[in-house]
Order: sequence, then structure tokens, then C-alpha cells
Amino acid sequence: AYLHAMALGRNDDRELFMTELQHVVDNYSDTPVHQPASVLLASLHEEEARKIAESGEDPSRRRERDPIDTPFTFSPDAIHFFVLLVQTEYHDPAEISGIISDFNDENFEDDNLAVNNIFFEEGRQLLTITNFDSMESGMEYFHLYHSSEGLENIHSDRIEPFVISVDNYPMFYQDKETEAYRFFFDYYYLEL
Repeated sequence: AYLHAMALGRNDDRELFMTELQHVVDNYSDTPVHQPASVLLASLHEEEARKIAESGEDPSRRRERDPIDTPFTFSPDAIHFFVLLVQTEYHDPAEISGIISDFNDENFEDDNLAVNNIFFEEGRQLLTITNFDSMESGMEYFHLYHSSEGLENIHSDRIEPFVISVDNYPMFYQDKETEAYRFFFDYYYLEL
């Protein structure tokens, strides 16, 4: 049911996507998918409320970049997630999740960040840290992740960190377009 909901998230029918996520939340409370579905649903509700409240967006807040050919949407003011794409042959996702949780408790005690560990594909899992209220706050976390001495032992070419908006997450998860998203992330999120 969760994978079905995530697959629906790829199309433009947000209402159906949210309905299916609500079904997962309501009917699978004792399963590992309950928390990520709840977090994603809450993020979508928050994003919807924000869009209604901010009907007049300030274009000066958007990064000035020429558009590129990509299936992903650049939404800097959307809810964002920080993600670690972990190669499980080399790293134990549960151990990394514990390290990240300790890091969050030490540095973001009041931010209510949640760490979710979900299967991505054979040999790879996603550790998703939620929720950041914008690209900017997600990237602040991204840079702190890279500069923190306490996380040096998980800085590895077998663990790929990135930030992704709640709008792009379902498509990334469904299509497994890691190379396309890496290009998109480098272009819009990193200072080149």
C-alpha cells in the first residue's frame, strides 16, 4: 500500500496521493511504513497550507539559474528532506541511523527531526531526515553534515548525501533516477 501510494505521487494528482498515504497511516500503524507515510503526509499538508498562504511568491528568493531539461521541479520554498543513499554492502543503515539520531539530538534538539530508514533497491537504502521548511534550511543541514567532526566516520563515497523537496521525493523513489537527480541537485542546490 505504501509503495502504491509512492507510485501515485509521481503523477500530478496530489489529492489521490494524499488519500492513499492517509490509507497507509490509518491502516498500517504497527508497520515500518507508518512513520515515513505519516511524515510525508504531514509535509504535504503543510506544503499545501503554505502555498495557499503564500499566493504571492517573492521571485527574488529563487536562485537565478537557467532552466534545465529535467523531470524534477525546483521548489526552494517547499518542505525538504535530507537524504543519505547508503550502499548496504559497505555500511549498516541501522548504525548510521543511530549516529545521525545522536547528531540531531546534539545539534537540533528543538527541531523535531525524524530519521526514517526505508528500502530503496537491492543493495541500497534511504535514510531520510525530515522535515526542513525550505531548501535553505535543508542545505544548512547538508553543509553541517559535511563539516561536522562527529560525522567523519560516515563520510564515505558509499554514502551519498543530498537534499530533496517533498515534491520530488516520490518521483526519485519510484523511478530510481539517481544520476538525473544528482545533476539536478548539483545544478540548483550547490554553488558551482
